[in-house]
Amino acid sequence: MNLSINLTPTVVLANRVAGSFGICELISLSCTVTPATANIAALGGVGYKVKQGTGKLSGANTGLGTAIFTASGTAEIVKVAAFGLNDPNKELAIATLKIVAPQSLKFTKVGNSIKHTQGQADAGFMGKVSLEPAGVSYERLRVREGEFKGKGTGYYAVQDNMLHPATAGSVSIINGNQINGDDSIYSGIQGQPWSAGKFEWNIPWQYQTPGNTEWVTFAYANHVQEITASGVVSIGKFNAGPFAAKPSDPTQP
Repeated sequence: MNLSINLTPTVVLANRVAGSFGICELISLSCTVTPATANIAALGGVGYKVKQGTGKLSGANTGLGTAIFTASGTAEIVKVAAFGLNDPNKELAIATLKIVAPQSLKFTKVGNSIKHTQGQADAGFMGKVSLEPAGVSYERLRVREGEFKGKGTGYYAVQDNMLHPATAGSVSIINGNQINGDDSIYSGIQGQPWSAGKFEWNIPWQYQTPGNTEWVTFAYANHVQEITASGVVSIGKFNAGPFAAKPSDPTQP
């Protein structure tokens, strides 16, 4: 009699990386017994144990050979072993799970236009944000932007050390690794007289795991905006941009 372990994550992804799962993901465990004439009952039922790594097993139904594995909040390699209740010291199969934590971000500009008010010095855009690496689900996490003091020079010298406060609320994750909602990146209207300057906010991005109050910083998304003496404003964030607008450009929402 041969037994193999089946791993079925609760979140179905078209781009799922085989054998990989996000931190805190839920994975259903089941087993297949061969040949067809064999069955779980002959083993007295099937149970599971975490042989390597962390995470938690729950919801065991030994008669059906099923259980739920909840990945921990730690990136690691986990090995889960299956055993028959008639001989619990004998491992019948081992499954290897690669548990992945967010390590970076990807910003994608929404649409083709640049937010701008004609006659003014300003520029902005909307961005969709994904947690990287992709191919796993981070949907049980909450995400926010953390606190950081900016750096301003030239025209923006008055904004040197301006605080970016931590986001009051957090956002959820959809489609495995996408922030639920767009990020608004905008310079605001810059008053005259204009002169050359640069402002940066290297904003920490943080996640929180279920049941915890701690925020874990996993990436920094640098917000960079610049202005020229003629009022041309350029702006970018992380990998998106820079995108620029000059005062004479038409108004774009």
